Amino acid sequence: MKADDALAAAAGIFEPAQSMALSTLYPASVPASVAAYLHRVVGDIDGDGDDDIVSITKTGDLYTLLSSGNRQMPFIAKAVQHHDGIKQLFTPEKFNNAQIQLHDMNGDHRADLVVIQDDGSYTIAEGQADGTFGPAKAASRQNRFAPRGASQIVNIIDENGEKFLVSLRPTGEAVRAPFRRPSEADSINKVNMGEGNDRVLGRRDRKNDFDIGGGTKQFTGGSQADSFRLLGQAAPTTPHVLDGGQGAGSDRDQGDTVIASRQPMNGKSTLLALDIGLAAYYREGQRQDVIDRLARIAQLTGQAREEAITQLNALAHVKTLARLSHIEHAYGQSDVSVLLTGDAGNNTLGLGRGYAAGGKGTDSYHILRNQSATRAQITLKEQVEPQAHSNVLLDYDAEDIASIRLAGEEVWLQLRGDNGAHTELRLENMYRLHADGQQKSLQHAYVLHTRDGLRITGWPQTLRRAADGHWPSLTPLTAHYIPEHDQSRQAFLRAARPEDIQVEFITPSREGEKQVKVTIKGKPVSRHENNSPTRVPHFLQLAQVGTKFSTHLQGDKRNNTLSTTPLPGDEENNRLWHQHGKDTLKGKGGRQVSYPGWRP
Repeated sequence: MKADDALAAAAGIFEPAQSMALSTLYPASVPASVAAYLHRVVGDIDGDGDDDIVSITKTGDLYTLLSSGNRQMPFIAKAVQHHDGIKQLFTPEKFNNAQIQLHDMNGDHRADLVVIQDDGSYTIAEGQADGTFGPAKAASRQNRFAPRGASQIVNIIDENGEKFLVSLRPTGEAVRAPFRRPSEADSINKVNMGEGNDRVLGRRDRKNDFDIGGGTKQFTGGSQADSFRLLGQAAPTTPHVLDGGQGAGSDRDQGDTVIASRQPMNGKSTLLALDIGLAAYYREGQRQDVIDRLARIAQLTGQAREEAITQLNALAHVKTLARLSHIEHAYGQSDVSVLLTGDAGNNTLGLGRGYAAGGKGTDSYHILRNQSATRAQITLKEQVEPQAHSNVLLDYDAEDIASIRLAGEEVWLQLRGDNGAHTELRLENMYRLHADGQQKSLQHAYVLHTRDGLRITGWPQTLRRAADGHWPSLTPLTAHYIPEHDQSRQAFLRAARPEDIQVEFITPSREGEKQVKVTIKGKPVSRHENNSPTRVPHFLQLAQVGTKFSTHLQGDKRNNTLSTTPLPGDEENNRLWHQHGKDTLKGKGGRQVSYPGWRP
């Protein structure tokens, strides 16, 4: 193997490269063969301003070449060092080079070696002035960043004096985790008692993460947001007792969550009913019976309500799993079929397949991405409140929405998942048919949020049947781009200066693809292939509203209103609003009205 060095001449071309065999750099020992070097990282280890090279073998050996600044002998080989943590990354025989990073972690202008294990733990070996690494050290209390399989590591970034590890979840969500030692309140207390009957009072000052396995568990959380994970074990003879804890009125405790993490071993589906405090298994073929009984229970009070709950528990096709109390949110993993019901508060219900009904309050529904090869169906049902709304958080980009259509009194969305499998999302009883059969009225508004930052609204309040008997289309709906909600660009936007960010809305003059393009210092950024822009489906109208960053707004052939200050009314009139930054307002065809506004 050879090491090459080439310098750029004043004329703008590279001078001839200087080459040397690695064997000449290691007089005391024979270097590993080229095949044994599975990865190389580059950084300024000794702080002299020049980058150095570290070659790594699967046995954990580190071969470091320091830049010398001497054209005749540009590299100085250091004695081979060994790192046990790197050796562990090659068991089993799978290697993710992103788990090894070179970055200045302590501000001394020398690159440090960061090694992140499969479980998310990490060590730091600090770069020394002589070009070697100090001993690998692990903080006594540290964040578990990106467990292998749960997240893909991207890089380490600096922001406001802090170091963050950036990773991507399978959903496309960017996660930015700080390296700083977490506070007691931010630390997670993991509880896994295995089989047997156990009673555990979680840490009051930490988030508790409970695994509910075999036996009977009585788990109580603390004053933070706790998680209770059902692992699909058989229902116990005596139900579990899962209590999120009252938290003494703390706002931080309003996030306790029960999660159906695995499909039950008996092949049944999982019921998580926050309104009656029940977790149970039921036969999928009896789902509608369970839904109907829950709906009747919701109308009852006192003794009648308790008797109806007892009757539900006594059904042959329902197996009680746990009693729930002081738990605000419920989730099912994307491949687990669940039936979720909320209580009178503001709940978040998350699922990839099944049924969810939020009940009273302003609820949010998290629609998990379909990562399987099989089709999934999700049904949402809300209270009849025309002036209220619920948030639907989609683990899908805007272009993954294949269609939106009216089906009787329901609205159906077709969502493209991974592996070619679709998810059909049904918004039940969203419209009500009038007695005359000629009109339908909106009963509950859902606000859709895509993971690439679009907020979709504008459902028609009233639908009137046409003379030919057909109902009008629900679209176009209005899509408002909100950078703060754009998970696909979150890591890029957080790391950049606001003045370097520009948002451009591309609206074609004729029927064509509408786009949202985001650039940092003129370069497009996105998690999409080739940093392609957000593509807006044809059935969505892109609201011309400025963002918190500099925004380029452009009208189309229709009549447009260009304004640097918000105007009264709704978003459906193709107004171009300016909010922040150095925005550009540009009309095309049609009549344009400009309101420049006054700014001191």
